[in-house]
Amino acid sequence: MIMEIVIGIIIIVGIFAFIGYSYMIKQQSDEVRKLYADFRETYGKDYQIGFGLCKGTVFNKEYIVILAADKDKKVIDAVSAEGSGMEWSHGTASEYIGMDIAKYKTEQEEMKKKQTLYEKGEQEMTPKEKALTMAVKNI
Repeated sequence: MIMEIVIGIIIIVGIFAFIGYSYMIKQQSDEVRKLYADFRETYGKDYQIGFGLCKGTVFNKEYIVILAADKDKKVIDAVSAEGSGMEWSHGTASEYIGMDIAKYKTEQEEMKKKQTLYEKGEQEMTPKEKALTMAVKNI
């Protein structure tokens, strides 16, 4: 009798945990979607937009980079966001403004070639670098 009650309680707690986690994921998705929609509304017609997302793990946070580049592949505006749980902190990523996308891509390709020539494995990238690389690939 007691064992059945304990199992029932564990099942109920598991269901509540699943519902809470699902709600958290939905809130994150809504926040990211709103951020991208605002950026797209501002720059979507005249500029190319790149979006990069690096999913977090237990040890690090999620990171998003959204870039707007002109026809010459120069970044004119950038937004980065870092997520933890259901909360996102975002702002202008001024370190990317003025960056030459074509030059960055060639530097990344050269670095990748050097790594394959000299080393067996790739060096670990931070979530911020992964998100930036993904955003640049999308432009």
